[in-house]
Amino acid sequence: MGLSFVNAGMNVQSNSNMGLYIKYVNSGKFEIISEDCRHCHMRLPDREIFISINGMREYQNPFSMGFDEFVHLDTFSERYKDDFIDKYMINFVDCQNEENRIEKRPGKGSQVVCDSGGFQIAVGRATLINPIELIKFYNKNADLGMVLDIPDYNDGNPFPDSFIEDLAIIQKRNTDYMLKYKDGPCELINIIHGSTPKQKLDYLERVHDDRIHRLAVPSVGIAMTVPRLDLIIELCRKAKSLGHYKHLHILGTFNKGVILTLAKLANSKIKEVEGIEFTTDASSALQNSVNLTYEKNLSIWRGLDEFSVLDKERLMKIDHIKSLYENGLGKFNEFAELPCNCPVCSRIKYSYVLRNIRGGYMRNLIFLNHNVKECTNYVYMVDKFAKTLNWKEYKNFVKMWQDTDNSDTVNCIKYLECVENKGLEAARQEFRKFLTPSSDIPFNSLLPKQENPLSEFILDLIKQYKEVDFENYNEKLKVGRGVRSATSMVKGASIIT
Repeated sequence: MGLSFVNAGMNVQSNSNMGLYIKYVNSGKFEIISEDCRHCHMRLPDREIFISINGMREYQNPFSMGFDEFVHLDTFSERYKDDFIDKYMINFVDCQNEENRIEKRPGKGSQVVCDSGGFQIAVGRATLINPIELIKFYNKNADLGMVLDIPDYNDGNPFPDSFIEDLAIIQKRNTDYMLKYKDGPCELINIIHGSTPKQKLDYLERVHDDRIHRLAVPSVGIAMTVPRLDLIIELCRKAKSLGHYKHLHILGTFNKGVILTLAKLANSKIKEVEGIEFTTDASSALQNSVNLTYEKNLSIWRGLDEFSVLDKERLMKIDHIKSLYENGLGKFNEFAELPCNCPVCSRIKYSYVLRNIRGGYMRNLIFLNHNVKECTNYVYMVDKFAKTLNWKEYKNFVKMWQDTDNSDTVNCIKYLECVENKGLEAARQEFRKFLTPSSDIPFNSLLPKQENPLSEFILDLIKQYKEVDFENYNEKLKVGRGVRSATSMVKGASIIT
């Protein structure tokens, strides 16, 4: 099937005029014509550009002023899908401010995936989210939506089985509400939690619903290891035994090793995962745009579409930094061109623009729209290699990136090859030294089990989600830091039933 990427944390403000205007002129110089917090008008050697984050209010018709082109930077425009990315993720909690409210007709433009805000509840950034209000939002705005969960967000010492079981009961109850009030084409994505492999598998069985055909797993962590990979395969096998699942989403991952591994898994002939589409998401593009980091990944390498592990001449990296400071670090080269042909970079063309936009939000917007394209292209290219390279070529490709023959990622690729060729059980025997010896031990620890203490805050959440009748619940959702303060951790606290 394959692996694709979903840019997370995207801005939900909808403005039809948010974008970049271009007029081609010969001036031979760099000049800032005008700017404020809402726009920046620049003259460049062979063009003028006007960056707007709220429309060109002083011009009724920008094109009547001689502008030749317009690039939409509004993620909810239908053109965004063609120019930038075909899918992205927003969060229900981020859509509660009046200026951030949206109403997008699903099926138009880029595919919108919406997170439920369960994590924001668990960390105290939101009060109780009504699953009925959530699905009503999905009906209007989302193509795919996560069910409402309360995550354990833990990959260390395990929580008690009874606690994880309560989280599953609450999630199933929320899901029943959502399915009852679902009205439209939006498809729900079920979510798995649990600290240990056994807890995750039991959780899947408890929250499974025949009406949902998509599944999500919280981030597999910083690194992909053979035990983590083995669990993903086992979860797919378990899901297939329960019903029809066509999609597995790995939440919050843009780690090179994880993507290299998931891409090969998604394109393998392993029977446990055949017929399942894989996706992953991360807010890397957003975070890097805030830090004014210009993404440079595989997609700006020469000859990438004709990649061969035997032809290293095609892997000549474009060193943009050298062109920026070719006359020394103290002398910025204004004429240095951006090493990218995305809709933003090809229009602004010069590094001078990124250096001289004064408005912080406008500059972040330019970085963001380049970065989302770059992150998506990176995963697309890795997926393409995973489709076209055989096992030997792909292992060499991974070794080249990892600079070693013994990395976790290389071992994961070897494990996948073994599973495809010999079957899962035989591969487990062959790789038994890599696999966690007990299903009760978390992934990142081989120490004796030590249960995490539970907070009164989490226990209170469980009690409320068990007791509240959401069909008669009228409390308004509040969001922001400190709307619910988590109490100190209390050792030995019991689960409220």
